[in-house]
Amino acid sequence: MKNFGSGLILFLICTSFALSSFGQLSDIKDKKTVADFVELIQTEQVGKLADQVKYPLRRVYPIPAVYNKCEFIQRYTEIFDDSLKNIITHSDPINDWSKVGWRGIMLLQGLLWIDGKLTSVNHQSVSEKRLSDLLIAKDKSRLPANLRNYRKPILYMETQKFIIRIDEMEGNKYRYASWSRGSNTVSTPDLVLLNGTWTPDGSGGNHYYRFLSGDYQYDCIIALLNNNGIPSATIEVSKAGQKVLKQTSTLLKI
Repeated sequence: MKNFGSGLILFLICTSFALSSFGQLSDIKDKKTVADFVELIQTEQVGKLADQVKYPLRRVYPIPAVYNKCEFIQRYTEIFDDSLKNIITHSDPINDWSKVGWRGIMLLQGLLWIDGKLTSVNHQSVSEKRLSDLLIAKDKSRLPANLRNYRKPILYMETQKFIIRIDEMEGNKYRYASWSRGSNTVSTPDLVLLNGTWTPDGSGGNHYYRFLSGDYQYDCIIALLNNNGIPSATIEVSKAGQKVLKQTSTLLKI
């Protein structure tokens, strides 16, 4: 299960940051960047557009990210459906596009982002929603019955000793489940923690999930910065304020 982020999490972070620091395009270079991008969409120059994407291009989890030009061309119509293309081609360069400091240029309140290249698309088409539903249904079928009631899968990872997954539950709370490495996740997990929280860490998309159990604190830390766009995950466990475990994780796909 690869969470290249949660497109939704990144959207919320970008939106919050944008509200406090965005401004209308004034630089000629920025205006040209937007005009060139809109023209590529209008004229369906998918190949040229694929050259202007910063890979990997993250999608809403559990849909896998787009890793290269070939994948982008194959999946273009899934990402840029008629609804999104209509918004882009009818956008007002002055009122709909904004410069947001070092993050680049955004359309509306973070629908998509450009920073020299296309860096983020926070729109989910009908076809992507169907794919997401299919992946989630398959995922639930491979879990024990008591773990199938999640709202949305967030992370699935493997450390030196554990298999760990985090799911979003109702009420914006999170659930942590772990198995010993090598276990089949259709079996009952060794540990389940409820009522976890999500906390952003800076404006670049880094964040962490925290779970409490008696004297123990479990943190899953996701770092997006300085990783070439590919997230890293670290699990830290503390007891009474003293760290007792720290393991890096490999993010898995569903």
